[in-house]
Amino acid sequence: MKRRRFIQNSLWFAAGSGLAVGCGGSGGSPASNGPEVLRFSVTDVAGLEPLEADFGAFYNALGEAIALPVEPVPLDSFVAAAPALLNQQMDLVLAGPSEYLLLNARAQAIPVVAITRPNYRSRITVLADSGIETVEDLNGKVFGIASEGATAGHIGAGQLMVDAGLDPAIDVVISTVGQATVEALLSGEIDAFAASPSTTDKRLSKVDGAADKVKTLIDGPPLPNDVFVASSALDPAFLDMLKETMVSQQDLLLEALLKSPENSKYAKSQLVPAQDSDYDQIRAMYRTLGLEKLIQ
Repeated sequence: MKRRRFIQNSLWFAAGSGLAVGCGGSGGSPASNGPEVLRFSVTDVAGLEPLEADFGAFYNALGEAIALPVEPVPLDSFVAAAPALLNQQMDLVLAGPSEYLLLNARAQAIPVVAITRPNYRSRITVLADSGIETVEDLNGKVFGIASEGATAGHIGAGQLMVDAGLDPAIDVVISTVGQATVEALLSGEIDAFAASPSTTDKRLSKVDGAADKVKTLIDGPPLPNDVFVASSALDPAFLDMLKETMVSQQDLLLEALLKSPENSKYAKSQLVPAQDSDYDQIRAMYRTLGLEKLIQ
């Protein structure tokens, strides 16, 4: 079990490589000033097989909409997204709000289109019989996270602790348990974890009887949308076309996205134009946590 302070300047913030598949630079298309192939990935999907299974229908539909081949670029981990964008090995990435700030800071990534997530917020979950009744009761407890820097499961949860008068760098112990947050909670390895409501429900549904043994400690305020971000090397006119097409063809694209049950969190989503200021709420959380240097 990995224990640490609430967050550290770890590998998540490094600019190291981690591409599962190497790609060369994209040649420009004289007709559109865009790439000849649009290379696409998702920050929280590791490996080619799940990327194709969960997003293949989507990126094929996107390719049809923009009349351009879309090539999946698998990542070993989301650490690799920043150098891949910076080195022009990738063109378009679907990222969470906190991940966007990393990509913007480390690779000058440009927000293109956001995908709304109704009821996207940090939900802290504890055992029903734990005796933990308020966020303040997390003082001295072990808090489980799936990954460092996750918007709902880490940064948003830290803000809720600060709002309750805790210093998450001192008052709680962080344990990185991967996706097995429910199992870790039930076994007593951790005392609480946070995730979005949809992710929490999905994890609980995979463990028999788990939903009856836990309770929601608190739901935080709404968080910003997930966002498709692009390499700053792409031509602005091409990015304008991409944005306009994705928004105008969103019914087709969302239908394709929802062909995978893993994307059920987007069941009531819309595609809307995105801008950097949409993520100032998360920047403020980083400042509150004393971590603003990590996203500068």
